[in-house]
Amino acid sequence: MIKTETQNRFSEVLNELHLEYSILRGSFHLVKQDLYIQEFPSNNSTSGLRFPLENTLFLQGSGKLFFHNGDDCSIIQCCKCKNFFFSNLRINSKPECPFCNDTSQRILSKDGRIPGWYGKTIDYIIDEDEALIHLNRCSPKNYSELEKIIQQLKGVPTYITVTDKIIETVKALSNKYPNMEEVIDFFVKNMITSKFRQNRDLSFMPLVLIGSAGCGKSSFVKDICQILMGKPALKVDLGNSVSSITLSGTDPAYSQSKNGIIIESMFAGNTNHPLKNPVLHFDEIDKMESEGKDCVEKVFYSLLEPNTACRFFDNFLGVNVDASGINYIFTGNTLENIPTPIVNRLKVFQIKDYTHEQLKDLVMDSFYTSWISVNHMQEDYIPAFLSDEIKERILEIANDDPRSIHDAIRTVFTETLIYDESEHHDIALFSPSQLYEGWKKFRGERKISKTPWKLPKGFSGTKERKTKNEGLYSPDLFEF
Repeated sequence: MIKTETQNRFSEVLNELHLEYSILRGSFHLVKQDLYIQEFPSNNSTSGLRFPLENTLFLQGSGKLFFHNGDDCSIIQCCKCKNFFFSNLRINSKPECPFCNDTSQRILSKDGRIPGWYGKTIDYIIDEDEALIHLNRCSPKNYSELEKIIQQLKGVPTYITVTDKIIETVKALSNKYPNMEEVIDFFVKNMITSKFRQNRDLSFMPLVLIGSAGCGKSSFVKDICQILMGKPALKVDLGNSVSSITLSGTDPAYSQSKNGIIIESMFAGNTNHPLKNPVLHFDEIDKMESEGKDCVEKVFYSLLEPNTACRFFDNFLGVNVDASGINYIFTGNTLENIPTPIVNRLKVFQIKDYTHEQLKDLVMDSFYTSWISVNHMQEDYIPAFLSDEIKERILEIANDDPRSIHDAIRTVFTETLIYDESEHHDIALFSPSQLYEGWKKFRGERKISKTPWKLPKGFSGTKERKTKNEGLYSPDLFEF
């Protein structure tokens, strides 16, 4: 017998999922999976467990399902038979459907929380019924491509979510970008707020970073997007005569027509779910085209307002999508050429140039690390960290311009290049004091890879060497 509001709500969920169940001693029994769902007691005690632990799921009043070991319970729909079932994706990422044994799947809930538990509308990106009607009316030549796009946008979306670890990693960016403290503080405050959102999804007001070339704007955006999304953001250079169709797609009547990057940024990835709140980076906003029929400025008027972005129209797709969750970061050199209506929709940050001391004490180390990586340098014969003397010389040559630091490092490398007789090898970038103390004390050390060593391509071992458990070592070779 159903006794509580939570149990009644869960019965509605099971009925909507068309899952056969019975009620035993106040708990739900899923017949096909032989699972028991028991309401989690308010005292957090499982001493009164009525059924075998390994067959029991717990249901909280907040609509969260979890296993006895604390793992989230995922609600999965089989793509083949369309039935729903419950599973632990942490243990088995590709569970078999208990109805047909197929492993193709769509995930309704991955974190254990039942969507719409409190009666809120699930945040779909596209109206699937509207999209299907449009698909059936479209030209046969576009049917296949449109079907793929709709598949990429349909279903329950996923979100970029905020964790304490992500917040701490963003805070640590102040060590690399000492001139970005105000921007970092903005992100941290918005991330803390996002933790209280229904989906814990990242959301922040569109912002623009204004500063001279070399102040670190683009590098900062690249790093913070990598932290937030685990990959670089889609970047659009507005200075390259970008038109509105880049954002909102081309009419399918034209040849070489294509969807715009706005809906592409939300396309489903490995999760088979669209992404509701990606981050987009628009560079050189001060060079944006603001005149003409297809100028990109007009598209931003609707995109930067959530009330209108929720019905964004892509010309190629031909139906509205909800683009209100997308996060925007703009970068530019000046506010002067940016239309006032656009500026009024943005949070503006004026980024100062690095001071000489900031370049020397904080930024230089990251430039040096980057230079080593970009040039694939062997670290055995260069210092692990640059001395103050070498840093000063590099900054003198670069004239404190960050864009010139890599070239300046290369110049100083050549200036300091000497041959070490004892090592029979060149060394470089060591200061006179480091050479006096012994350069080996300051050199970087290359770590031996944990990947098993293999012969380079084009070489093959002899049949004897390929024999299992047979090596080249022979005691006879070392007898005297």
